[in-house]
Amino acid sequence: MRKKKLDKAISDDYLSVIVDVLVDNKAEDVVVLNVDKKSSVASYFVIASALIERHVKALAGAVERQLRAQCHEHVLRVDGVDEGRWAILDYGDVLIHIFLIEERQRYRLEELWTAKE
Repeated sequence: MRKKKLDKAISDDYLSVIVDVLVDNKAEDVVVLNVDKKSSVASYFVIASALIERHVKALAGAVERQLRAQCHEHVLRVDGVDEGRWAILDYGDVLIHIFLIEERQRYRLEELWTAKE
């Protein structure tokens, strides 16, 4: 899949909106990784932890609503929300990963992508 390229200003705006929504809705350990030079899938990963399955779903819904309302962008693809242990929201240039704490520890995306530096 080819990533939908955003210009720098739009990417920064997306990242600000995403981080603000996650923090405002009590996500834990929100991290933004610039993976532009390491991945052909996206330029940025936003990773956050949720406390329970409903929290994963609520965070994913809040991000979707806010990006649609504030940035007029719609998610390209959503996966994992139904189960509630993790969710991924694909906005082309930005992939948002929301995990239960134990799932995040299992997948260790931060370690995977920062190890390639």
